[in-house]
Amino acid sequence: MSQRDDIRIWKINGQEFEFDLADADVLESMLKTFEIMDEEQKKLQKAGATVAFVRDYCNTYYRMFDNLFGPGTGDKIFGGKHNIRVCEETADDFIAFANRQVEKVNQRRNAKNQKYYPGKNQKNKSKYYGNRR
Repeated sequence: MSQRDDIRIWKINGQEFEFDLADADVLESMLKTFEIMDEEQKKLQKAGATVAFVRDYCNTYYRMFDNLFGPGTGDKIFGGKHNIRVCEETADDFIAFANRQVEKVNQRRNAKNQKYYPGKNQKNKSKYYGNRR
């Protein structure tokens, strides 16, 4: 498999990160990370200083990437900047990457199923099927 075709590599801002959703541990980690992030964002103080909200909101994305790829990843990706638009666009890019990966994994699995179990999803069309009483 060429590097260009490797669906496990997410490329962002000149950085490359391996992420394999075919691995149960990685999938579990991602689901847990999104649950944590959802809870953190619900707890954010919506009233008060706008600057503090922006920093706290962006920090949820920093922690998300740290949880997914290891400590310091948020800093590598965002370069210490706290910009809501950049954080959200980066998260959207990651989610699109993950969705493409899931599609590829499903396509591969479906192709394998068709190869080894070709009649699995077809109705029984034996010559005796219509002769039942």
